[in-house]
Amino acid sequence: MNKKLCFVLIGGVAFCIDIGVFSILFSLYGINIYIARIIAFIVAVCVTWYGNRCFTFKGRNVLPVGKQISRAFFSATLSLLPNMIVFILLTIIHICLYQLLSLLFWGR
Repeated sequence: MNKKLCFVLIGGVAFCIDIGVFSILFSLYGINIYIARIIAFIVAVCVTWYGNRCFTFKGRNVLPVGKQISRAFFSATLSLLPNMIVFILLTIIHICLYQLLSLLFWGR
């Protein structure tokens, strides 16, 4: 399979898992929204690393597994900050819109 396509597919699967884990933790188990987001992010990073290791970059695993994981988590951690900032802003916007619409349409 084409490496670019494989990379995109694994990212898409990881994104779906991210959403699924977040939804389960927050909606079903009532875990704090931000804790659930961070846990889902970590799970998605693990899925991305494993998928890319086994499929996209198969045969190029010259580094020890521990070093690969640490590099993957380091780069993912750099993306966690903007990810969380956007998530927090969207959460605030959602809450504000919900309250505004509730006042406009239902008077509560």
